[in-house]
Amino acid sequence: MRKPLLPLIIVVVALLTAPGPAAAGLLGPAAAQRSSDPVVGHYSGRDAHDNHIRFDFDHGRMTHFRINHEGNGHAHVGHFGKLFGWSMNCEEGSSEFCSHGFWMTSHQVRGGWTQGDDRHSTHFTAHWIGEISD
Repeated sequence: MRKPLLPLIIVVVALLTAPGPAAAGLLGPAAAQRSSDPVVGHYSGRDAHDNHIRFDFDHGRMTHFRINHEGNGHAHVGHFGKLFGWSMNCEEGSSEFCSHGFWMTSHQVRGGWTQGDDRHSTHFTAHWIGEISD
């Protein structure tokens, strides 16, 4: 049975939203300020193992979360203290991946993902790459 990642997510959110030097040291100066509204569109980036990360953001939802073209996770995007972001456990959506992410700027997201019962999170950074076409 998969275990929820809520305790890990709470710690990550606490670190990301902590005021002062703790947050700035962890994620840079952007973490100490409120992030801008996320830009709607396609996002792409790399994780710590050079895997391709890709997802979309539209209408308050992160959708189509993929790692090297695998998975199809989705989650609601909301406010977490000073940042916009999402978290999801392994049971939400049809993805075998668990992910979390926070907008550091209106165009940049930092986050992490796990697979299955693995509790180790692989960090990623993704940037806005374009608008969603109809």
